[in-house]
Amino acid sequence: SIRNAHMRWMARCSEENELPESLKHPLRLVDVECGDKVVRKFNISVGRLTTDLPVGHKEGLFYALLSAVVKPKATESGEDLEAWNQIAAAYGYNVANDLAEGNIPDPEDFKETCVLSLSIVNYAQLTAEVDAGKVSEWMSSIHGIVADLCKTYSVQRVQTRADGLICITGTNKVAGDISNTAVSRMKDFTLALHQKLGDQEMRTILKTGISVGPCTMAFIKTSERLPSVSLFGDAVNLANRLQLRTQPGFVNFGGSAVARLAAEKEDLSLLEFSGASAAWLDIKEEEFISPISPQEFGHRDTNESNLRHRKV
Repeated sequence: SIRNAHMRWMARCSEENELPESLKHPLRLVDVECGDKVVRKFNISVGRLTTDLPVGHKEGLFYALLSAVVKPKATESGEDLEAWNQIAAAYGYNVANDLAEGNIPDPEDFKETCVLSLSIVNYAQLTAEVDAGKVSEWMSSIHGIVADLCKTYSVQRVQTRADGLICITGTNKVAGDISNTAVSRMKDFTLALHQKLGDQEMRTILKTGISVGPCTMAFIKTSERLPSVSLFGDAVNLANRLQLRTQPGFVNFGGSAVARLAAEKEDLSLLEFSGASAAWLDIKEEEFISPISPQEFGHRDTNESNLRHRKV
């Protein structure tokens, strides 16, 4: 199956005559065994030397630049080293090195990412009904679940606020974040998050939107050891709009996100939803339907025959 996937990947590269964004963007946290048999961390950039020839040409030449990750001397002991490791795990070694030297990392531009916007339904009402200790315990539990699922599905949590968060895939900034599974992993992450938060003692209901597109990640220096990160761009704006326009129990996908999901899963039947501005994924049934208007939502059971379904 790995060989077949590689052949499909190579065929697509030859057809498009271009390397995928996942290779052109520096690959981070790559383990390389060096001549002394010691495994070290490297960042790798891949590119084409013979840009005048097609990608699949037998005389085509490529290059790979390896940049060893080195911890700056400022992180050689105790508390500083622990902070450096935390930042490196969350944002990559280059960012950790910049911050350790007192610098703010440059903004990073990504041409194709998958962004999730999430909010907690009735957050203000829920927090007003219980004491502060219960709220703190509840939010700590939510953030713990999110952190565990981020590791499982190679998703990066970028922004967090009291009643919601924004996550991203397709940047290669965390281990396992491969661009050709970015939307599939974000879908699975979102479904798992809905299920786990819905099973809590203090049941948490979410509204979620998923989009694909370009974005910029900017690091903002704060008084804390971990930097504040902001995400800007079309993908973020669309994900926020999709989240606002959906209903609890569904994940609102942009049409382009559905098209990417169809390509990743090699399921052409999903393309019937990709031409629309949005499609809703029913969390319980795990199937796509056409978006429901607010007037129809309360009578969904009587309108089932009018909705298009597609299992994913």
